[in-house]
Amino acid sequence: MLAPTHSVFGIFFTLTILALFGVQASLNWTIIVFAILGAIIPDLDHSRSYIGRLLWFISRPLERKFGHRSITHSFLGWFIATVLLCLIFVLVYFLTLLLETHTLNLALTSRWLAAFSLAYLSHLILDMFNPRGSQLFWPNSKRDVILKNSNLRPKSGSRTEIVLFLIFFIFMLLSFPISKYGVLTSLRWLLATPESVIQEMQSLKTKMYLEFEGIYRVTKSPVKGNCEILNFEGKKLIVLFNTRVFTLSEKSNTDIITANLRFQKTNIPLQLTQKNFEHKTKFELLALLPNQGLISGMIYLPQNLKVKLSPTDNFSFSFFDTPTLSSYKTITQIGSTLLLNYATKKEIAKLQWDETFELTVLKNKTQLARLSLDLAQLSQQLNSSATDLTQQYLDLQLQETKLKIQELNLSLKKMNMLFSGNLIFRN
Repeated sequence: MLAPTHSVFGIFFTLTILALFGVQASLNWTIIVFAILGAIIPDLDHSRSYIGRLLWFISRPLERKFGHRSITHSFLGWFIATVLLCLIFVLVYFLTLLLETHTLNLALTSRWLAAFSLAYLSHLILDMFNPRGSQLFWPNSKRDVILKNSNLRPKSGSRTEIVLFLIFFIFMLLSFPISKYGVLTSLRWLLATPESVIQEMQSLKTKMYLEFEGIYRVTKSPVKGNCEILNFEGKKLIVLFNTRVFTLSEKSNTDIITANLRFQKTNIPLQLTQKNFEHKTKFELLALLPNQGLISGMIYLPQNLKVKLSPTDNFSFSFFDTPTLSSYKTITQIGSTLLLNYATKKEIAKLQWDETFELTVLKNKTQLARLSLDLAQLSQQLNSSATDLTQQYLDLQLQETKLKIQELNLSLKKMNMLFSGNLIFRN
């Protein structure tokens, strides 16, 4: 095989193997260079090859001593070349330490060595399809080939090799995204299912977006666009679309039903800010909240306070479309706790109190005022009473009234419109 064929196959083979072993983001131009070098260096024993003409002072003695496709086309030659390159890197590393330049990136250097070694192996594999084959176990003179029928093995420079070059070139282009994102990520992208997106985002610490096409479950109207993936519940994706939170899946029990989607990973870090607060009024609470972003967490309410949402809080509006109902609850009350899941400051500001709570507070205050008057009257009667029996009776009433006042004060304190809790802000 000729150098161009070896080069494109070597790049494809190297990037794919590195991705299979979890080495992502290998699409660096220096790694490509070392892959090409590794893919053509075995032909150093051939003086008319590209590398042989470039390094003629090495190739000619090698060709005279061992011949073509012998030691350099064997596992021994692969091992020697890999060790030599490793020693060169070690030498350069110690030189940088002595010179205090620290310019050698060890992580990248290890990938250079891996790219060179894998591409070298790719050359040996590819030459096994050639009529002459390779001597993998040199100095054993036996030729190792793939496809026993020599007529099926293409000759160097033949039309078949040109076809193979084009095929390997396409494979090489396909290996670029695989190398960048990894095999699993690429496979999940091709599967294009909500389940594959969930698997991809489980360990992700950056923002992730989704391009989808489907229908609204409620109206059955078509919908497509881009949305941010927030989280998942079971096999449902929770997404932010047109400023509203929806559930999305292939199943019929989600807000948006879709089987056609593609995810897009980003390098935008996912920033979460935690905020704890105590005894804040509604005005003070709103001042703590960011104008942009989503809010999750818990707000502890005054006792017996029930909140109600505006009727339109769970609707998403579009200029050209009718309101579309979202089943996802960003604000839920459980007892005296308000649970927030990707709510906005605007939604929290819309919270309204149940009139029963305000009526109860008003009744308690009225009763407290009446009991205060009763307490004053009892105190006056107690001071003016002449008999011991009357004083004992009035004193008992006085203590009961004080106890009722104390109970009402405690109740009003619990019903005081102050809020505590802990929240997480998502950028």
